[in-house]
Amino acid sequence: IIAVLSISFAGWTFYKRNTRVVKASQPPFLAMICGGVLILAPAIFTLSVDDEHFSTRGASIACMATPWLLSLGFTVSFAALFSKTWRINKILTNPKRFQRVKVDAKDVLGPFAIFFSLNAIILICWTLVDPLEFVRTVDIDGTDQFNRPISSYGKCTNDGNAAIFAGCLVALNSVIVVFTTYQAYRARNISTDYSESKYIAGKSSCILYLE
Repeated sequence: IIAVLSISFAGWTFYKRNTRVVKASQPPFLAMICGGVLILAPAIFTLSVDDEHFSTRGASIACMATPWLLSLGFTVSFAALFSKTWRINKILTNPKRFQRVKVDAKDVLGPFAIFFSLNAIILICWTLVDPLEFVRTVDIDGTDQFNRPISSYGKCTNDGNAAIFAGCLVALNSVIVVFTTYQAYRARNISTDYSESKYIAGKSSCILYLE
């Protein structure tokens, strides 16, 4: 459902790209947001994989795929929100009055490239140094009178470095949320025809609360 909606909204944005409201909302960044959500969506599947229907190796691959999908999908969608709002601020809050100002989408994609690259570097290091693996453990009280296992649980784990890498990703992506919230605050007085600052600020606040 999420994938279908993301693709549908991206298609609608492309189809309506020349209308006033959509053009003011900056279609390239709207498409990036849809793309980020599309990357995030498969994490629902990888989080549900275990060794009941898949091999242990397959479950381990799903374990490590989850932080990749969550981190990169989040970065793409939130960095797009940041760049989108930053671009509006650079154009409409420019101190030089009566001067034509043109800021292309590529001019504000620098932060996106930086955050995406840093996320990718952390994820690559995590994958190479100490990747998550699916491990099934028998419960302490999960045996019958003949000492046969009757209850067990499976989880994604590693040698103990997961918290370090996950913490680095959370800290890095929190910076994106803070920057986005700040840009939304700066754009608070701009007409909603050009900026959705209050909605972006609300979304950012919810993300910070959940973290």
